[in-house]
Amino acid sequence: MTATTAAMLRHQRGLREEVRWLSTHLGSRRLFTPRLLVGTPAATSLALPHDTYDDPGLRIDLIGRALDALDDADPCVWRMRPGPLEAGDSDLLWCSAAALAMAVRGWSAEFYVVNRFGWAELHSGQQRTWTRPRRGRAA
Repeated sequence: MTATTAAMLRHQRGLREEVRWLSTHLGSRRLFTPRLLVGTPAATSLALPHDTYDDPGLRIDLIGRALDALDDADPCVWRMRPGPLEAGDSDLLWCSAAALAMAVRGWSAEFYVVNRFGWAELHSGQQRTWTRPRRGRAA
């Protein structure tokens, strides 16, 4: 197993915990404010302000600074939002910014969209959904 594959598996396990977190903290609410995170899911991450920036360079800079601030060998970027897992316009804008910021630093690009029922990796098309995710422990 390569280091990249091991990192992807670690990220995907963490994403399941992120899905559980959403399910636990949102209850039956369908709408919530989207969040953009950089780091390792269910571990060390930084939340970024997002969806207010029309400048692609600013998006790249925000993600790049977050990547530089983290002490993580294999980070990824994920967007937690309501709605289906299909990529929307905002997802694609942030995905391209993340891909460039990660490529400049020599990392393979991983960008995930996470909702209450699963996650999808936009570069590979891989996704995982649960009909009724188990609720995590109350925090």
